[in-house]
Amino acid sequence: MKTPEKNRTWESTNVQGLYVHKSGSFYYRTKVQGKQIWEPLHTKMKSVAEARLSEKRKAVRSYRQTAKGGTMGTLTIGQALDHAIKEVEENATIKPNTKRNRKEEARALLASRPELQKMDARKLSSYDVRQWSNRVRNLTPAHVPFQAKSAMRNSKGCSTSKHSGMLDMLRFALDFAVRSGAAFV
Repeated sequence: MKTPEKNRTWESTNVQGLYVHKSGSFYYRTKVQGKQIWEPLHTKMKSVAEARLSEKRKAVRSYRQTAKGGTMGTLTIGQALDHAIKEVEENATIKPNTKRNRKEEARALLASRPELQKMDARKLSSYDVRQWSNRVRNLTPAHVPFQAKSAMRNSKGCSTSKHSGMLDMLRFALDFAVRSGAAFV
């Protein structure tokens, strides 16, 4: 059920991360180390709020780089995948079969889209991911289940579990890029 307009406290704007309080003041919303932070921009004018918003974003970027040791320059998705696999390997709570599966999923991800190896983590868009996902699910050869002679009648593309695993590895890589300061949410 939708909240009535008169009871709404916050209104989103057409600028990402910029919100208007019902009092008319502008605020910047972001996440830092998993916590949602609301910063007042101390203005009621949108043009001034947008200028202050860019300053706040720069401050958050520099904080993220210093808090996590920041990476200098760019981080490719291939490098981020390597770091994500390393984190999985070092995690003692993950079982050996899961670690092996994560490595295979990362290899399959790079095999399905080789240009990811050298692509800057900041350049990947949600549209690119959706296009890749549709191609992998529908255009790749049909999945043949373990010990089966042929694919199922209505099977097309890779298996659902493999597809989900590849998406998880991409998500882990992009999460690492954000945590390291090489990409910005």
